[in-house]
Amino acid sequence: MVLRELLKNSDYEEQQQFIEPTYLNNENLSKFKTGHLKYSQVKKELSYLDDYYKFSIVRNPFDRFISSCGFKTKLVDHKTLDDYIDSDNLWNIPQNNFICDDDRVKMDYIGRYETLEDSIHHITQTFFDEKPKIPVVNKTKVRNDLHYININQSIKDKIYQKFKKDFIFFY
Repeated sequence: MVLRELLKNSDYEEQQQFIEPTYLNNENLSKFKTGHLKYSQVKKELSYLDDYYKFSIVRNPFDRFISSCGFKTKLVDHKTLDDYIDSDNLWNIPQNNFICDDDRVKMDYIGRYETLEDSIHHITQTFFDEKPKIPVVNKTKVRNDLHYININQSIKDKIYQKFKKDFIFFY
């Protein structure tokens, strides 16, 4: 969950954490030092959370993994992928850990990165009668996903096992 209303004005992108740490304007939530929090973490601090419309955008776990590996390591090869599968970092946490609680999806709407514009339109039309144009920012120059990289079956199996619930819940 990204809590934009609780982030400082200077945190226009969660990626700002590489420049300046992100701190929420909530004392208990800011101890996590990120805007990416699990539903259960937020619910403990914001009892009224379920009164709000909650949505999330999920990404195909294979593409998300390959993209995050390339983003973090700047190198995508078999050794890097194999090492990265077991690494513990924000981009390697299954998406269901953020938006589910007790294996139940807690969002009102789940959009998909692969159809981001349609997902954003669905969300905005829930509240407004408009279809905003979605600008493309931070686009990868070279596509690094399973369609373009020859990944061996062993690594594919490890990725599937690590993100199995994401596949079950969202794909």
